[in-house]
Amino acid sequence: MGSSFFPDLITTTHLIKLTWPLGEAYVPSTPLADLIDRQAARVAALVEARREGRADAKLIGTRTAPGDAAQCGALLLAADALLGDRDLASLRGRINPLTREAYRRSKGYASLIFRHGDISTTLSRATARRIYGLQTRRRLRLTAPGHRFRLEEVPAFVPRAWFDAHIAPLAARLPSRGQNTVRFLRRAASLGLAQLTSGAKWPECAVAMGLPEGCARYALHVLGRQLDEAHLWPAFEEAVEQIARDLDQQMNSVDYANRRQMMATWPLPVDDWLALSVDLPKLGRMRAKADPAIGSILVWSEVTQGEHLHSPDVAELREQGGNARMLARRAGEYYAATLRGSRLRLRQRLRLYANRLAAACDQHRVLRVPVNEIVGMEADTEAASGELG
Repeated sequence: MGSSFFPDLITTTHLIKLTWPLGEAYVPSTPLADLIDRQAARVAALVEARREGRADAKLIGTRTAPGDAAQCGALLLAADALLGDRDLASLRGRINPLTREAYRRSKGYASLIFRHGDISTTLSRATARRIYGLQTRRRLRLTAPGHRFRLEEVPAFVPRAWFDAHIAPLAARLPSRGQNTVRFLRRAASLGLAQLTSGAKWPECAVAMGLPEGCARYALHVLGRQLDEAHLWPAFEEAVEQIARDLDQQMNSVDYANRRQMMATWPLPVDDWLALSVDLPKLGRMRAKADPAIGSILVWSEVTQGEHLHSPDVAELREQGGNARMLARRAGEYYAATLRGSRLRLRQRLRLYANRLAAACDQHRVLRVPVNEIVGMEADTEAASGELG
């Protein structure tokens, strides 16, 4: 807090006056609220006069402290209550309604209030206007990162476990959810993590993680209106911050950039693909085609924690003008919660295979996996679950 304590307090008093009586809940008594009423009325009258185009309506002096000590005290008490413990997430939740109203009443005056160079980064971030969640204040976007994890440790598609632990509650609060909402939230969370540690914009973060810039722009386009209208951008940012704090505390970090690099030109050997499915019934047609593309996509996605839509196989087919959408759709069927039978068992084998391959990447070893061991492990697990059932 330090040197920004009083600038924060004073700036918040101006916000309270401009948006009064929206912040009345933070005043401890009716007599004190009456004192603020008289001070805020002058600001409100000037703002309204300027809105009507009156040339004589000047806002000069409106940021000067009231001459009445009691009015000053009432405003400072309300400002202190509104600022609270200065925790970013909770402060943003309290102050956002006032910030939105301030910009609605007078965009120019609101911008002037928050232009104070000595206010804390926390207050500046809490009150910053956002366009689809992105800061409009350039200096905030360029603030030095405050996290220990590196950009290389951010997967391009946050793992499902991270999503379930931190973002799923937010997704449940969205008033309208499409079938791809979870996918876009997972993509956006990765971009948010990359931004936290690098300070770069989302499109730049996308490129750094091996994704097209358009991925970031499209994620913003899809999620932007939903999160903005539901006032859930602060909740989304807090969820990403929680994941970031977990990454900061992680003892054995994963270099996903290294995994992406090592897997960039890796193909699933045809012999491995056939061996993974040889004893599984109802997969004869797939074996007859002997095309390991689906397996390559699923293994790559698991190893890199990447989105199957942007796997090397799909990207290459797209560049060649082939039906990349169909290939991605076929691979996506293996993520369905309704997957059963031989295809479910094949997916489980591919995950075991991917785990071995991920370890090889992390240890910079040759990307080779003993398929017979994988098949045996999965078969033993399947037999044991059958006995329990």
